[in-house]
Amino acid sequence: MAAETPSPTLIQPDLEFVRTLKRSGADTVKKCYQCATCTVTCKLSPDRQPFPRKEMIWAQWGLKDRLLTDPDVWLCEQCNDCSTQCPRGARPGDVLAAVRAQAVQRYAWPTWLGRLVAQPKYFAVLAAVPLLLGLLFSMPPGEKGDFDLLFLKHTGGRFAPFEDFLSHGVLYGVFIPLSVFIVAAVVTGVKRYWSAMSVETGARNANPLCASVLAAFWEVLTHQQLRKCESNKQRYLAHALIFYGFVGLLITTAMVVVGLYAFGWELPWNLDHPVRGFFKILGNVSGLALTAGCVLMVLQRLRGGDDVGKNTYFDWVFLLILGGVGLTGLLVQLTRIVTYGALPYIVYGVHLALVFFLLAYFPHSKFAHLIYHIAAKVHSKVYDRYDERAPSPATTAGAQ
Repeated sequence: MAAETPSPTLIQPDLEFVRTLKRSGADTVKKCYQCATCTVTCKLSPDRQPFPRKEMIWAQWGLKDRLLTDPDVWLCEQCNDCSTQCPRGARPGDVLAAVRAQAVQRYAWPTWLGRLVAQPKYFAVLAAVPLLLGLLFSMPPGEKGDFDLLFLKHTGGRFAPFEDFLSHGVLYGVFIPLSVFIVAAVVTGVKRYWSAMSVETGARNANPLCASVLAAFWEVLTHQQLRKCESNKQRYLAHALIFYGFVGLLITTAMVVVGLYAFGWELPWNLDHPVRGFFKILGNVSGLALTAGCVLMVLQRLRGGDDVGKNTYFDWVFLLILGGVGLTGLLVQLTRIVTYGALPYIVYGVHLALVFFLLAYFPHSKFAHLIYHIAAKVHSKVYDRYDERAPSPATTAGAQ
């Protein structure tokens, strides 16, 4: 009996998507001549349907749906081993980074906000939101326009609490609804992406979801995959400082809230208490780590080179805002200790504005790569992406 002839696949190139990728940093995509050096070089690519060669084919053809539903683009750590070895200078690392930026826009909720965050011309509008909120709520009633009372309020040489400048009630009134919005946006975005990945992969479910989630989180926490990269080992150090610094600051912030309302520990905390002192040190060390990591990454990007990758607005705005959060957080404490008057309050206001910008646009900026990266890792473990015995996923159909 003759073998069944496979059905033909209709290829529908999206040329506008190719142009969009080029504007997003993948301007070298057409240089690729499919030698597969990138795939051979990549230490993270599985033997079964490896990447990024197939993604380079799809990008050249403008196969938008195939690329934006491909989990492999998020398994890339952007170490740029592939770009440094590419004989044609096609820079596959930059191409995958551009695809990821487009994926964030596609799956982010609300979609219109994702488009605003991705475009430099809207930066001033987005930045104006936290600044206007700060100006609206930072001046206590009865003291508006009186900068002596607003900024120079202290008695007997004692520093006035920041709460006199911007009350905790106002902060909670802004950041609690903001947190609800962020959670809703993240959950919606991940559900959209997971559904798209699962449609392409098929219904095969190899491993329990809970075990896959734990394994993926452990991989992210330990940076197992990133440590395998060769070309840009400095990036591992910078990334680790930023990641662990941010985690440390999250823990410190949570404990400050618990200490303030569960135990009545007034701010600022000193080092004379074992628990408060520990978290005071943790917060400072974490802030220094976050800031140092951002400085290292900025220096690497300014240096340039194939191992660093192309600098885009999508990268810079996230990196500079994140670094600004770390730096102003440290300066808030420093200026409070060494000066009186306006400066500590101004730095505090700038710090809160940067925190708002970082968090409010988190699901729509490069910061969201953490969420989609984890989702792709979980998906790869649920469907045994690295198991050579498993059948090939449907995403690779027609890639040969």
